[in-house]
Amino acid sequence: MEIAIEQGYKQEETQAYLGLGQAYRSDNHNEKAIQLFEKASKIAREEGYKNEDTQTHFEIGHAYSCYNKYETAIHHYENALEIAIEQGYKLEETQAYLWLGGAYRCYNDNKTAMDYHKKGLEIAKEQGYKNEETQAHLGLGLTYFSDNQNEMTIQQFEKSLEIARKQEYKNEETRACLWLGHAYISGNQNQTDIKHYGKALKIAREQGYELARGNTSILWVKRSL
Repeated sequence: MEIAIEQGYKQEETQAYLGLGQAYRSDNHNEKAIQLFEKASKIAREEGYKNEDTQTHFEIGHAYSCYNKYETAIHHYENALEIAIEQGYKLEETQAYLWLGGAYRCYNDNKTAMDYHKKGLEIAKEQGYKNEETQAHLGLGLTYFSDNQNEMTIQQFEKSLEIARKQEYKNEETRACLWLGHAYISGNQNQTDIKHYGKALKIAREQGYELARGNTSILWVKRSL
């Protein structure tokens, strides 16, 4: 970063702030991360770096989500969405819809969450974004789960699981199996939930994932250090 600042390499400086912010956020230092993302955002806006501007809004949104400040997170995801649409960034547009869906679900607005996830799913299918398609089905499943629509929940998780297996997305496969287990518990189908929990645990062990369950709308799957 020092060289970028000294030489006036504004784009590299922006990217350095983004990278540092991501490192701090990964280490749960969200306040410091937000400060760095804000610096990146300022330069990106001043210099007209639209891609970096989009990414900084995503990152700031993620950081505020970690604080459960979903209203602020939504504001930044909406900013990212606006830039993505203007610039024709289809992947980022899809991602913005999915992040907005997740934020609105955590904000207890399931109807809006479903609308955004469906928009993201539509573009993901059109563009062949398999990872985002998987995420969209997971997001819809989580939203239906929050809304106590168990049959729709299972349908969405099954679709997510099918794509994840075909594409060998092990993280998403693990999440889909776990949430299918939760859904089948809610439907009192205990033998089925045991089967899915067993699959999730098997993949987690093979891939070195650490699994942690929070409340009924949050699931973390991360690689153990």
